[in-house]
Amino acid sequence: MKLIDSIDKWLDDTGEKLGKKTIRYNPDLIGAVLMFGLSVAFLLMMPSQIKLTETSTINARTFPRLVFMIVLVLSVLLFFKEIAKIVLKKGSASRELNLLVEVRALIIFVFIAMYYLLLEPIGFIASSIVFGICMTAYFRVRKWYYYAIVAACAIAVGLVFQYVLHVRLP
Repeated sequence: MKLIDSIDKWLDDTGEKLGKKTIRYNPDLIGAVLMFGLSVAFLLMMPSQIKLTETSTINARTFPRLVFMIVLVLSVLLFFKEIAKIVLKKGSASRELNLLVEVRALIIFVFIAMYYLLLEPIGFIASSIVFGICMTAYFRVRKWYYYAIVAACAIAVGLVFQYVLHVRLP
């Protein structure tokens, strides 16, 4: 119990420090850069993803290429508009991220990714037990029988799907 108490204290201290920290960013500027990069990537990937079987000018690539070119042009315009606002010191929209909230969301995302990656090698029931125990521990549940309930529920759901509903699970 001393180890768990020291981990809890460290988590509380870290959470208190992160709770006071924020990051300011310009969503329009970041969105413009992100959409520019995605549209360029999709335009470069398109020839390998959409094979042409005909030689006409309007084909399977025409509409996606048009959409990505529009996104590319608009993202460049938005980027330069935001840069001009910054240079001219006009009010540019900015937002704040609370680091504590974002770190919490990232931890849950890591748990979900771990669950997905474990589905194939260890199966649905085992990966569900691992995910459930990780989430229960994340919310700092101290009672051991809550962990047993999570494991029992994962086993029950897996068995019901497998043997009652005849659904093949990974």
